Formats: sequence, structure tokens, C-alpha cells
Amino acid sequence: MIHFAEVNGVALRYSLSGGGSRPLVLVHEMGGSLESWSEVVERLSPDYRILSYDMRGAGLSEKIRGEVTIDELASDLLALLDHVGWGKRLSIAGCAIGAATAIRAIVRRPAMFEALAALSPALGVAPEKRRETLAAAERLLELGVRAVSEKSWERSFPPELRDDAARVNAVWCRKLANDPESFAALYRMVAGMDVAPDLSKLRCPSLFLAGSFDQTRPPEMVKALAETALNSRFAVIPSGHVMQALTPALVAASLKEFYSSNSLTV
Repeated sequence: MIHFAEVNGVALRYSLSGGGSRPLVLVHEMGGSLESWSEVVERLSPDYRILSYDMRGAGLSEKIRGEVTIDELASDLLALLDHVGWGKRLSIAGCAIGAATAIRAIVRRPAMFEALAALSPALGVAPEKRRETLAAAERLLELGVRAVSEKSWERSFPPELRDDAARVNAVWCRKLANDPESFAALYRMVAGMDVAPDLSKLRCPSLFLAGSFDQTRPPEMVKALAETALNSRFAVIPSGHVMQALTPALVAASLKEFYSSNSLTV
């Protein structure tokens, strides 16, 4: 069921679904929305109680004007969890900057969370890529989302994963519907953030999942991040960057196997 809440000074759209007893939080990627997880939610709903939401600036949540930080995104998430009364034994999965948001939230309130799945985690950009990232933000404001997204489409959504035309079209159209100012603010945020040092502070079991076709956050990059986190594992699946939207069956199976192997059964 879809709900709305004003938390941490921002209006967020969120969904609560699933008939299971185990709470699971899903955080989408930059340019995505709670619909990015829809097909994963369908597969996990029998066993989990699932919260997914549109982060600040995305979907039907309040849009960003000015700047935003990863700390603010983490605060939004924690405030939303407080709003719904979820305060302990939470599993969480995040894709790209959704993973960064989840990691920062866990570091701030470690007692709330017992397992993390980081899909194609985007924890910042290399110093030599910052100027390029900031330039992309400027192009977004000048030319719109389509002009920037067309260039990155091949890297994020390779031809090998386009067998389901309706699914791929939905991902593409959702991305094009993004608010340019909010999207640009997130680009600027990524250009200046560095969440990687948080990894050494993680204490809960963590899965770092990479897509073999992902050119944006390739497997070797994700593996290097996993190696800095305690109690972590690394895996690769035949997927792309926004793997939960492109290969939901593989992602759902990976999440279930990870939670079960850590005695995190429903």
C-alpha cells in the first residue's frame, strides 16, 4: 500500500507490502524510484514485510532545490523508519547511491540493522572523475535528463539484458521522468561524497553484489569495496548497474540466499 509522510522536513512517498514477519528495507538508485524494486518485492512478499520509498528528489517525493548531502538522505531514511515504527532487526538492501544511503544509516544507528546487501554500490567518485560528474550536473540543468541519460544508457543497461522490452522501457521512461534539478543535485552530491571509509565501521553481515555487465560500477570495483568491510561477502551475477530492475529474479534469489546463510531466516 502506498503512503505519504512528512519526515525530517521533507515529504516522502513510501510503500509497505508483503505478508511475512521479517522487516526488509529497500533503497533505490539515483534516477530511480520505489518502482525500481517492484518485481523484487513481488518475489519476496510472501516471506518479508517490505518498506520501499522514493528518496528525496525522486518519484513522488518532495523535490530538491539547492544542495543535498548523503547525511540528509540517511536522515530521511532513519526518520521514515521511526515514522513507521521499525527500530530493530532490520535487513536492508540498497542499489548504487541507495547502498551509500543504507551504509551511512547503519553506521549512525548500528543497533537497528542486522544485514546489508549493497548492490552496485556508488560510494563516491574518483578525484579525477569529479569534474566530469559536475559537468554532467550542469548538462542536466541545461539540456534535461534525456541528454545526459542517453550517453550512460549503454553502460548501465547493456544489450545482453534487454530481452524483456517492456521491462527495459519502463526503467528508461522512469529515468526520463526525473526532475532535472533534483537529479543534478544528486550528481553534485556524488561528486563530493566519500562513503567508503564507513565500510570499516560496519559490523553486520554484508553482501556486495556486482553485475558482470555493469560498466558503471564493475565487479572489480565492488570487490575492492567488499574487501574493506568486516564480515562481508562478494558475489557477481549476470546483470547490469540497476540490477534489481533489470534482473529481479536473480536479485531476489541472491537476497534470500544471503539472509538465510546468515541465519536470518523468516
